[in-house]
Amino acid sequence: MSSRFVTNFIIERQAGLPEGIKFATTSKQAFDTFVSKFHEESPSVKQLEIVSVLRNAILIAEHPSINNLSIDESVLVICDIVYSRSNFPMILISNIPKTTEKAETFYRKKDPNASIPFPIYTAEETESFLHGRYPDLSAIIDEKIKISKF
Repeated sequence: MSSRFVTNFIIERQAGLPEGIKFATTSKQAFDTFVSKFHEESPSVKQLEIVSVLRNAILIAEHPSINNLSIDESVLVICDIVYSRSNFPMILISNIPKTTEKAETFYRKKDPNASIPFPIYTAEETESFLHGRYPDLSAIIDEKIKISKF
């Protein structure tokens, strides 16, 4: 349910932003993996629609140098780029075990004393974070999920 909340949050938040600005970014490998897990064996029409809308709501990095990396490395490279070039706080959402360890290794390759410059949350932790940061939008999403048949 938390992943569903986060997905709906990204879509709703993106709808309120000016054209050309993306609220979320990921790698092609990470998005494709998400889609295959989300769809499972036989996706419903509603699932197909959600993925289509989400695909348009997220900046999916498809640069060859990023696509040649593993999922973990591609996501961390994207996070590093976004973090270093943005004035906005960012979080990495991952339910993959050992993401924090992989991020620590990634940053310590640059500097042995480095720490991860952004939080890493599971979908459940992200849902709590978003409820605290965006209570009005979160309430709208909670209501939509509650009345949804999906």
